[in-house]
Amino acid sequence: DRIAKRQEFKRAQVLDSFGGLSADEILKRIETSLSDYEKQVFKEYFSDRSARETALLLGTDEKSVNNAVYRIRQKAKSLGAVKNDM
Repeated sequence: DRIAKRQEFKRAQVLDSFGGLSADEILKRIETSLSDYEKQVFKEYFSDRSARETALLLGTDEKSVNNAVYRIRQKAKSLGAVKNDM
């Protein structure tokens, strides 16, 4: 399915922006700056769930999940946990 492939590519880009760190390493570096919702999104989205699957699991919409992923990346950048080229 085209949407699933696009989501996988997008997730791969986001993970790559973290410089090859594992999800656990990333979370340890940034978790104090994340809201509870962002932590939930991080754990689900980065455990190979699509934004749609994450939204269904958390009882929210896909746009909210994508916005949370964006905020997570911005916070990680500000803390130096992410490559700045993304």
